[in-house]
Amino acid sequence: MSRSAENGSSADLGPRRSGWFGLETMFPTGLDQFESHMQVSLNEMRRWHARGWLSFDADTIGRFDEEHACEVRFVKALAHFGWQDAWVEVLLQGLPKPYCYDTASTFYSFARRSWITLPEPKEELRDEELVDAYLAALAEEKDTRSLQAIRNQIDRLLEEADEKREDDEDEP
Repeated sequence: MSRSAENGSSADLGPRRSGWFGLETMFPTGLDQFESHMQVSLNEMRRWHARGWLSFDADTIGRFDEEHACEVRFVKALAHFGWQDAWVEVLLQGLPKPYCYDTASTFYSFARRSWITLPEPKEELRDEELVDAYLAALAEEKDTRSLQAIRNQIDRLLEEADEKREDDEDEP
């Protein structure tokens, strides 16, 4: 499966891995620091790994990076919610491993019975970009009537601006 397919596209709501997936951190930490930072014990990670919820064996890792933290955060959110292990396993069925998903934007939809990742917010377009896109859409639709109305309005506004500029220049 390609990385773009497994990460999902921004157009769909399918589960999309965290941006940390596949990246090494510049400052990996040891087990003690990792346990403290994640507020998860080695025993919990061992149990989660034994159940297939974690892709790594915490006893053999040595150095933990952000990808490990992302995976632990996701599993911890499910495991500490209070569900029985069997229910967590039902929820995780069909979700691609490792479970390196952003807990702030990925959630389980009980209505759909599937995992959903909220779309990333689109960058705001500048006013000029919005106008350009709108005019291009009108041109593509061959909406000459609307384009002509806009042209007339622009001509009128330009005339008014010129008149105002001339009036301002005439004032002492």
